[in-house]
Amino acid sequence: MIPGHKTELERYTPDERRELYQRDPERFERLAAEAISEACISETPEESLKLRQMQGTLDEQLQKGEPGLQRLQIMEQIFYGSVFDLTHLMESLAKVIPPAGEANGESRIVTLKQ
Repeated sequence: MIPGHKTELERYTPDERRELYQRDPERFERLAAEAISEACISETPEESLKLRQMQGTLDEQLQKGEPGLQRLQIMEQIFYGSVFDLTHLMESLAKVIPPAGEANGESRIVTLKQ
């Protein structure tokens, strides 16, 4: 993503986006695709590729659902799966990396509750 740059879709308020989606769904989808494409631009080509691959995975999963509630549920599953994966990763790292400010070499591992 280009720092400080707003896509055309970002210039709309949430109400204006909803209205655009209802009035001109093709334009809304085009602007959304442009915003997603820009969001996948990173500092290195490798990072950009990784972001595009992640977006492709999201798109693929969303295609399995019908528009509306089913897609929302898929997004919820993706989000919570990612959050819990991150929690597990952080707990794993806490076991091998001593916390900053560790006193007398004693480990202070903080466990996150799910």
